Amino acid sequence: MAEQEKAAKTTEDLSYLDGFSMKGFEDINSETIAIPFLKLAQSLSPELNSRKPEFIQGLQPGDFFNSVTHEVYGDDIVLNIIHFEHLYTEWKPSRGGFVDRWTPEEAFERAVDRTFGAWKTKEGNDLQENYAYFIVIVGHENDGILIQTLASSGIKEARKLNKKLISQMFSDGGKMAPHHQIYKMTNQFMSNEQGDWFVPTFNFAGVIGKATFLKASEERKLLPEKTVDYSQLENGGGQKKIAGTGTVAEDDVPY
Repeated sequence: MAEQEKAAKTTEDLSYLDGFSMKGFEDINSETIAIPFLKLAQSLSPELNSRKPEFIQGLQPGDFFNSVTHEVYGDDIVLNIIHFEHLYTEWKPSRGGFVDRWTPEEAFERAVDRTFGAWKTKEGNDLQENYAYFIVIVGHENDGILIQTLASSGIKEARKLNKKLISQMFSDGGKMAPHHQIYKMTNQFMSNEQGDWFVPTFNFAGVIGKATFLKASEERKLLPEKTVDYSQLENGGGQKKIAGTGTVAEDDVPY
């Protein structure tokens, strides 16, 4: 449940409050608000380690959670996609940090090595392809926009989703716009010789309901003003096996 809903339900008499005003809070805007990412907990996620400051009580491997509020949504959610971006993120090698984000055309120009899945710049930085979905979660509309990103092996699922987004039809044969659709997202367990991990998978769940549509429409209007901090992904790309564990490192999860 969103924090504002909790506050409203724990206060019975609000008559002492003055009228709505943003005076004194004018600097709370798109540049000072963190847009959360929708993350998928992996076996080595720091949010699962009770000794880490990122620990989230009740979170389990395969659960989806909000990177800012730490709200746990469980292992399946229903969502509406309001915007899509195809981009590349640039990272310094050896987890040296985020550099910038680029369009596919800009990334192609920056890459001096275009080995499949491992583009590199002249500085030796990694360029990682990302499919980014701006979503509203059904039942959690007051959480606003979250961003779900898919990279590496997750791009296969992203392309399947994109095919569905442009192919759905109403029963009368009319074309259904992508933002009129809702999808059920669950986790898919994957493994190879380098380890194991979860990847999101998507199934069409019908036409968006009115309440969600109205909230999502408000969020779509604000999109041009939103600034996304892709450094939150903290993902330099590729996979790296943890010695002796057979498990993929959290920062290298290929989704």
